[in-house]
Amino acid sequence: MPDESAVRVSDLYTNDSAKREAAIARLVAVGEPAVAPLVRLLKNFESEYACIYQSREVNASINQGMVEAIQRALQGIGAPAVPSLITLMRDTDAKVQERAATALNRIGQPAVAPLIHLLQHGDNKVRVSAATALAGIEDERAVLALREALHAESVEVRAAAAGALAGTEDEQTFIALRRTLMDAAAESRRLRRRRLVTGLGIYAAILGVLVPISVLLHWKSDFLVQMFIQMSIQASVGLIAFDATVSVRKNAVTALGKTASPRMAGAFAICLRDRNDDIRKAAARVLKELLPKVQASDRQYFAPAEMDALLRAFGRKDEALDLAILQALQQIGDDRAVSKVEELCQKGGSAAVRRAATDCLPFLQARAEETRQARTLLRASHAEAAVATDMLLRPLMAQTETPAEELLRPIIYSG
Repeated sequence: MPDESAVRVSDLYTNDSAKREAAIARLVAVGEPAVAPLVRLLKNFESEYACIYQSREVNASINQGMVEAIQRALQGIGAPAVPSLITLMRDTDAKVQERAATALNRIGQPAVAPLIHLLQHGDNKVRVSAATALAGIEDERAVLALREALHAESVEVRAAAAGALAGTEDEQTFIALRRTLMDAAAESRRLRRRRLVTGLGIYAAILGVLVPISVLLHWKSDFLVQMFIQMSIQASVGLIAFDATVSVRKNAVTALGKTASPRMAGAFAICLRDRNDDIRKAAARVLKELLPKVQASDRQYFAPAEMDALLRAFGRKDEALDLAILQALQQIGDDRAVSKVEELCQKGGSAAVRRAATDCLPFLQARAEETRQARTLLRASHAEAAVATDMLLRPLMAQTETPAEELLRPIIYSG
């Protein structure tokens, strides 16, 4: 049995780093018996602190330091601490879930399987915490589970999964995050159109009720009518402005931006048109880094809509972005970009942009000419030469019998 004095978790409460490290080492050495008091303190930190120190005044720096020390001690103990922390993940207190998720994330691979199981929990808050806990754990099971969570019905779970995949450098994750980003953007536009119709319906309904009432009651002052109309307008505008998938798009953009390949630049170009200012700024920042790295071989990864978005990005009063786009167009631009770049040669926002456009234009013109020639060569002929019917191949309709003596036979040698 371990010495009870060695399990004193209150020793973690100190600003003296040496004493705290010594307390963590003692708890790790105790092992599994230390899990219960550590987890209990992690769950009831504020109340436990009050019992120990007979005070409810919490020193913020010591408070945070002690929480981190508890998590580090549980990390040192490792796998034996996982079941108790998984139970803590189901707590109704968001702070408790967050602390437990951080501890499980520190423990790493031993926590992966039960965390993946929690991704199927009925409570979306638990699923979000599980996704957060899996972030950055170098385990293929965790990555696959998070990619699957990108398809969750819950917007919060999708957003958490996208954020958790930040820094994962593999092609399938890039593709999954890109698809999530595009799907979330399309869903946002679709919901906005639906809310627009609903908002206008609300406004029309309120107006349709108030006007007859005001006429019926002979209201001499239209103040009340105007007030209700103003309220209906505000309600309609708020309904239209609500953006359900913004957290998914933000986290997907952030995740892609940390490790994205230049082939993903097209998705960021579309994000330049996003309703959310933070997403537009993040997309512009990433594009300035990715576009100069684009190669001619990356052209196949830019869908027509992405190329159009790239061309529409000119004129945002961002010289660095304009220069990056022009540099990329030298590699991947086609005949669609010629007219826009010709315009920039004459009316570019700055001398640097005009020079870059002038340098880019010959590449685009040459590529446009190649495209034109290819289309000419592949064009079908409209005049078809008649073929003489007696020149066509036909099956043999009549067959004559070959005399038996003319058939080939094997030679039989006699000894």
